[in-house]
Order: sequence, then structure tokens, then C-alpha cells
Amino acid sequence: MGSPGGGTLGQASDAGACVRLLLVTSGERGSADFQAEPTAVAAQREAEASTAAAILGITEVAFLHEPDAGVENTLALRAQLVSYIR
Repeated sequence: MGSPGGGTLGQASDAGACVRLLLVTSGERGSADFQAEPTAVAAQREAEASTAAAILGITEVAFLHEPDAGVENTLALRAQLVSYIR
């Protein structure tokens, strides 16, 4: 069951929808510590996303592992997105 304050995703989950979350990056550049190891930051960000998803009742979390702050609009990426949606 979603949590109060879970916004649209939590509400959809609470209403019985199958909610899936697709994250294009793993957030490896998401640290104020410039010396942080990107793979460690990515693992932490993925764990945080998975924990938040579980709280909201999201049934699936997937990561495409594109470079954080370097995602490009490519045919290959669009194909991955479309494949996941379908």
C-alpha cells in the first residue's frame, strides 16, 4: 500500500494500478562529495530509489544505467524506453 503523501504514484498504487518505475540513470553524479566513488554513489541512489518505491507500493523498479548528467536522445535509448513501456 502506498504511503500518505506519495503523490500520484502512491495514489495509483493504492487504487490497484500496477505501478512500475523506470530510471534512466543511477545517479552516480548525485553527491556533493567530489571524491565519492561513482559506483558507490550509484549503488546508494539505486537503493534509495528501491526503498522509496517499496514504500509507495511500486511493483517494479528498473534502471537503464545511462550516464548521469550525460543522457543523450539516441535511437537506442528511445527504443529501450518504448520497449519498457510496451
